[in-house]
Amino acid sequence: MTKNTLFTIPNGSSLCAREREMRRIKYGKSKKHQTRISAAADIRGYVGENVKLRCTFKSSSYVTDKLTIDCKYRPPSSSCTKSIFHYQSFHYPTTAGTFLDQISWDGNAYKGDASISISNPNLMDNRTFSCAVKNLPDVHHDIPLTELTITERGFGTMLSSVALLSILVFIPSAVVIVLLLVRISRKAAGMKKRRAIRRSLGVPGR
Repeated sequence: MTKNTLFTIPNGSSLCAREREMRRIKYGKSKKHQTRISAAADIRGYVGENVKLRCTFKSSSYVTDKLTIDCKYRPPSSSCTKSIFHYQSFHYPTTAGTFLDQISWDGNAYKGDASISISNPNLMDNRTFSCAVKNLPDVHHDIPLTELTITERGFGTMLSSVALLSILVFIPSAVVIVLLLVRISRKAAGMKKRRAIRRSLGVPGR
């Protein structure tokens, strides 16, 4: 009699019960020790205006100084990726390459935020970005991809901004001025009426 008990599965093949149990334990661990990462699939920005690459995560373990965050990008029409940011207790932006002096930390690891920002982007910064987070013992995770599209602000966009600024600032100010003028005119009319009444009654006064 062998040590490992065999069982038969519906398709007729057989596996050791011990092997099946080991697979079940391994699969259970892979599902338990995982980090869920979320990021926008598409982000649009404008030339010269800072853009935030938002990335959040949830871990089944408490965040410790062992947590690491790695952000990379892939140029258009390329399968190669290049690192632009690394975090482990402190942030380490890239010190060379396309995004030199453009990347800054814009997150909070202890609140599940692994976001970074790109300053002064240009039309050449259209890339596919990835955000990877590992928080031991959670080592299993899917890496989301974000397509960044940088464009010039058109005249219509600037006009819309001016219109919005007018609505939020100038129109309320104009309304306040009109109300003040109405109040002043009413007050002046009231004073004029009172003077006329005093004169008709022969009451001295201003």
